[in-house]
Amino acid sequence: MRPTQTQEINKRIRYVVTLSKQIPWYARKYKKLGIDPNTIKTPQDLLKAYEKGLFTTPQDLQALTTHFKIFRQYFLSSGTSGKPKVVGATVDDLKRIKGNANKPTTALLKKVMLF
Repeated sequence: MRPTQTQEINKRIRYVVTLSKQIPWYARKYKKLGIDPNTIKTPQDLLKAYEKGLFTTPQDLQALTTHFKIFRQYFLSSGTSGKPKVVGATVDDLKRIKGNANKPTTALLKKVMLF
């Protein structure tokens, strides 16, 4: 992996962790597991946190959706693994989707979202 790719991945991890600290469910999870979210900066750090139990289950997602006031649009998966899953998209997500309009998956989302 090139240095710029590594930097971009690390930047995205820090961004997501910063957002997660604002969500009460994750704040409680960090505390319960004894994880300092400020130490999660690389994929290796994220793996260590996962190994300590920092992950969500389908049951957790239902509890989490009430905290996601940042989401502007919701989608349902097709449910091929059982029940459909709810997926939220933030304003930034929607901008990224619009910016990748020529990709097949994005084209489908664009139709659903009626940009």
